[in-house]
Amino acid sequence: MSTPQTTETNEPNHQWIDSIFAWADEFDIPEDEIPRDKDQLLALTQLDINRGSSHTKSQLPKVTYLPDDIGKLTQLTHMDISDNKITQLPDSIGQLTKLTELNASSNQLDSLPDSLSKLTQLTHLQLSFNQLNQLPDSIGEISGLTELSIDFNKLTQLPTSIEQLHHLSVLDAFSNQLTELPESLTHLTN
Repeated sequence: MSTPQTTETNEPNHQWIDSIFAWADEFDIPEDEIPRDKDQLLALTQLDINRGSSHTKSQLPKVTYLPDDIGKLTQLTHMDISDNKITQLPDSIGQLTKLTELNASSNQLDSLPDSLSKLTQLTHLQLSFNQLNQLPDSIGEISGLTELSIDFNKLTQLPTSIEQLHHLSVLDAFSNQLTELPESLTHLTN
């Protein structure tokens, strides 16, 4: 008589989920912002860890980084990480290809990853009140962008690739260190 053999399931490795849960616990991110249930996390379409929008949220610890595994939340369409102390965005942010709105204002960003260019569904990008001294040339590849807020940074110039943002209708770039605007801005007819 042979004993039945157990077969391993081919379930993909979900260790990254534990990594996101640990990150959320590190910053006391509540369950309504990062659900601690795997299925709810995988279905998450909005991530709102803004720490300045209400008295309750402003009492929570400021988030200082996003985990690399944030790029696995591929159902996200809206991300608000404003009013924190985030110093950089992970390259994996480029995997969030359904993202239409990203608000990273009021952080401590001094540069942006080139992977932002993969967010071709993005229509609103808010980067105000950071420490940015330049935008990547690849910003022009975010072809659906209609609103770009880069005010209150340390930008000394705008990349010429900005002319490729044919749908851009709002560009906030005041309170920077710009001494001239690229002639390519005249191509932005919207």
